[in-house]
Amino acid sequence: MLCNIDPTLKQIIRDGSTFDSTPFMNQPFEALVHAVISQQLSIKSATAIRQRVHALLPKNDISIHAFNQISLADYKKAGLSEAKTNTIQGLIPFALDKTNDFNQLHTYPNKQVKERLRQLKGVGPWTVDVFLMFSLKRLDILLQAT
Repeated sequence: MLCNIDPTLKQIIRDGSTFDSTPFMNQPFEALVHAVISQQLSIKSATAIRQRVHALLPKNDISIHAFNQISLADYKKAGLSEAKTNTIQGLIPFALDKTNDFNQLHTYPNKQVKERLRQLKGVGPWTVDVFLMFSLKRLDILLQAT
């Protein structure tokens, strides 16, 4: 563990704020939607918007089809920009297209996941790295500011 190797990191880790990774620990599609929602937002803002989006879903249904039932207007009312709404709506056909093997992304190496997801409009390096770290539990990813 880093704390045992570096005393400076130990203090930063001990004294730093916590990060709630719960939103990203769900189904891959839901986690990718959460990563898109979180782009360029504070944790508090992203959490509020995520909760409003979830309130639009049928009870306990976080499927791709459930997200597809949310209207553009409702995404906007939940606090999403038009660009993020378009990105989420673009994820839906990608995830449903069986040739993309969306539900098998966890079996692919990082580079291949990045190549597949970054072809989607609105999904950049930060979003893919967040997805890799928190949804696919890849420990060899370091978020970089873009």
